[in-house]
Amino acid sequence: MTPASTQDILGADLSALAAAFHRDGYTEASCEEVQSLTRALGLPPPDVTLRAFKASPALRTHTALWALGLTVPERDLAPLLGGPLFERLVGLGLLHRGPEGVRAELSVIPSDGFLTTRDFDAVLTGKPAGDDYVLGIGPSTRRLAALMVPTPGGLTLDLGTGQGFLALSASQWSSRVIATDVNRRALSAAAFSVNISGRTNIEFREGSYFEPVGDLRGQCNLILCNPPFVIQPSGDRVCFTGTERGDRCIQHLVEEGPAYLAPGGWLSVLGNWTHTDEADWADTPMQWARGTGCDVWIIRRQSWSPRAYAQSWIDELTRNGASADRPPVLDEWLEYYESLGIRRITMGAVVMHRRAGENWARFDTLFSDSVGDAGPQVAQLFENQTALNDLTPDLVLQRALVPVRGLEIDLRHRFAEQGFAPASITLRNTVGFPMPLSVQLGALEVVRRLDGVRPLAEIAREIAAAHGGDASSLAPGIANLGLELLRLGHARLAG
Repeated sequence: MTPASTQDILGADLSALAAAFHRDGYTEASCEEVQSLTRALGLPPPDVTLRAFKASPALRTHTALWALGLTVPERDLAPLLGGPLFERLVGLGLLHRGPEGVRAELSVIPSDGFLTTRDFDAVLTGKPAGDDYVLGIGPSTRRLAALMVPTPGGLTLDLGTGQGFLALSASQWSSRVIATDVNRRALSAAAFSVNISGRTNIEFREGSYFEPVGDLRGQCNLILCNPPFVIQPSGDRVCFTGTERGDRCIQHLVEEGPAYLAPGGWLSVLGNWTHTDEADWADTPMQWARGTGCDVWIIRRQSWSPRAYAQSWIDELTRNGASADRPPVLDEWLEYYESLGIRRITMGAVVMHRRAGENWARFDTLFSDSVGDAGPQVAQLFENQTALNDLTPDLVLQRALVPVRGLEIDLRHRFAEQGFAPASITLRNTVGFPMPLSVQLGALEVVRRLDGVRPLAEIAREIAAAHGGDASSLAPGIANLGLELLRLGHARLAG
């Protein structure tokens, strides 16, 4: 059953729900406790988890209704919400009365300062996920959120918003956010989340990809999309696969998205794409991005053979109950890949920045997730890469560098015959992607002298004087170190 329209949900006064949650202790921490308890008990039926959850009657009622999808007595719930709010939620199709009590249409989970919504977990409810199933905040959502480059005061477009978490996140610094989805149920769920989270600068449009936003060409400061990217034979689960063949969904976004960017705008998209062998994993998205007027960073997280990819997703879809009524068949997936000539499949991200002038492309394999928000790091990497196009070793020696905030030196010693001696030295970011760089001991003398004032050539002379060496012999190595620090985002050019 689909709740009321986005307009009706956004126009309703539901502010008392957040107040009730706060008063009764229904918080992110309490929901994490319930999730941990559920895992510890081996994913039992929700009523078993509730019986093991020790909390006040009010918190147990909220948990049963909003987190576990259980039916609760109206006499227990109505006093917690108050009569007017209770009736509004019923009228909007967000609560349902029945002979046995009241149940919620959608789960509401506090997360990251918001009240987020989703459909109840199919594993817990025992019911197959519908074709319009609304996913919760998963790893891919958080990976894309970490890649967002803040554009304060700008216009953000969130394509395929789902439960709306990316739109909510961007609303904190955007003046206006437009969220779209082809799934009407997802739009209603996102509108519910926006309302009870107290955000007022998010609007919704129904439609696929750029169809409902033709009026925004050349105006968006940030475009985000976490599309239904699973490459599989049947595409009837909107939240997982959409209706595109192969990797057409991400191709469409990379090829068409830049036309909707304002000068200096950003586009970040997650997805899976196909290619021929292990070595050419970046070729496909690079071809899509060519001639778009954007610098492009292609990030690979993992690559699979068709069989390994299919088995991984079949296991995932089976585990979360999304395919309980239509079990996937491995041979069908492999036949589908064979028909499209697919030999390898890569999961990753494409980040694009619209910039006048000669554009560049780079690609990196990043196996580890971002630690916190990588947006400022992404912006710095793009700035550095643009500068590197014009920097030679001789030119970088004349520039002063500044280490980025959060750069860490990991110096490890190992005991040997002569006592403890340096065994490994690694530079890494502690905010964003680590981008580890192994260096020799001498490089630490350079890094520790980076102050944004002294150029690298002067640092070379200082080190040479301290050790009785020749600055000209040190300069090439220091220049290469400076270029690598810039390439990895460990430093920026001063001035």
